[in-house]
Amino acid sequence: MPLTLSPMTEADLPTYTTIDQLAFADQPLTPLLWPRGLSSASRAHLIASNARALTHDPTSHFLKVTDTASNTIVACAHWCRTPPRDPAVLAKGPQQLPEEWAPGANAAMKRVLFGSFLRNRDEVVGGRPHWALFVLVTRPEWQGRGAGGMLVRWGVERADEEGWECYLEASPKGRGLYEKFGFRVVRELVTDLREWGGKEGEEIRNSGMVRGVRGGEFREEER
Repeated sequence: MPLTLSPMTEADLPTYTTIDQLAFADQPLTPLLWPRGLSSASRAHLIASNARALTHDPTSHFLKVTDTASNTIVACAHWCRTPPRDPAVLAKGPQQLPEEWAPGANAAMKRVLFGSFLRNRDEVVGGRPHWALFVLVTRPEWQGRGAGGMLVRWGVERADEEGWECYLEASPKGRGLYEKFGFRVVRELVTDLREWGGKEGEEIRNSGMVRGVRGGEFREEER
């Protein structure tokens, strides 16, 4: 099972989109975000949006892990290198929300959820430089077999080289992996899905996690 890590190319983006679908297929959130399913137009929009980030945004780093025995991409990640930011810019609220969402998406819900991620990150790390893990997805049959760890390690090594912190939001399932790399929970995040048409008791539980400089402790007074 030889696995290799390398940067994604534009040609990999359709596979990235497919892996993202597979990784979240059994989550109650998915049918609420995509009430009519992910159409071909929706896929094309997501691929084009990621292509713009991959080719024109120097802060975005798209990575893949490939099983060389079968030449299959088994996991992908999107890390974002975030230099120091002006407090005045942060005060204006999230600056990275898309101007246009994919056709067929629950745009209001996506805006709230992604905006919440960005606000939590801004509140936790403020204007300090950091690396943020936006996305990490693995094919279901490859989960727990090392590919995700390779993608996390890539980001924390870059952060360590620069002496920067890292931020991410983890699902309960993924939390253990990030803890192995020195991430610690700084806030618990719960979203009640009934507001968006979910069933009684359906909710999203994520953990805002930070890794201190070179794996050191993240102190409350640093916020």
